[in-house]
Amino acid sequence: MELQSGEDLDPQTTLDKIVCNDERRLYSLAEIGLPEIIGIGSLKYQKNHTPLPPHCHPHAVEIHLCQTGASRFEIEGTAHVFLPNTICLTQPGVRHRLATVEKRQEHYWMMFSTKAWVTSFLGLRQDESRTLLNRLRVIDRTFFPAEREVEVLFREVVNILERASFGPEHTLRLRIALLRLIIKIIDSAERKDDAESSEILNAVIFGLREHPEQHTTVTELARQAHMSESHFIHAFKKTTGLTPNAFRTEARINVAKRLLKDPSLRLVDIAIATGFASHAHFSTVFSHEVGITPLSWRKNAVNKQ
Repeated sequence: MELQSGEDLDPQTTLDKIVCNDERRLYSLAEIGLPEIIGIGSLKYQKNHTPLPPHCHPHAVEIHLCQTGASRFEIEGTAHVFLPNTICLTQPGVRHRLATVEKRQEHYWMMFSTKAWVTSFLGLRQDESRTLLNRLRVIDRTFFPAEREVEVLFREVVNILERASFGPEHTLRLRIALLRLIIKIIDSAERKDDAESSEILNAVIFGLREHPEQHTTVTELARQAHMSESHFIHAFKKTTGLTPNAFRTEARINVAKRLLKDPSLRLVDIAIATGFASHAHFSTVFSHEVGITPLSWRKNAVNKQ
């Protein structure tokens, strides 16, 4: 089954068979009688991802659930950071692309056609299909926190699809799990109680990632997020998997690696640009986090270019 990407066919978002390799385990469900599910599966990136071109799907909804790591999506030309425990949902016709992926990023992915909902979706009656579609189509949020069951159900669906044999009972279990998954995604989008605080927290995290050289204290970051310091640290770690200071250090190291690829830049200048107190401090932290000195890392990076 092919997806139309804007005016032109985008071969990188076409899925007409099972794709299983070190990075992707994606399944097309047409062969087992569920053509409305264009594709579903898991993605695991061990290195940065080549950016996809901006595209849209006129008759399909695309959903991502970030598990670990971070990436950057562009929605209608605007960049958004995509963090763990967050759902990214793009409605039909919305131009988007996965722009960059940080190392060790993992997420689940699903795309389904909205055309099939006019008659029946996953075996539902026509009125049930339309009710579910109406709830989905009124979602006006592209990024929102995922309820805990969403990841559990994604995992259940993938586990069913990984079975060597597939019979009527497996198809039934798969349909039930898919319906529960979509309903939980809708429920997650309709939860408004934590939406504002989550969006503010994500903005603080995004700012820290973009400007790790700044010496903003945890107290000041908590104030920006409108949280107490203890609540902020807990929410920050739950979202990113790291404490604010560890996250800042990781972001500084990532910026330093990019700057180290330019042989004209002195190490002391890179240390200052990334917010370290001195050249010695930069070398100590870099060696501890990466395993080799900045100079050794630069030599390896230059040799690979």
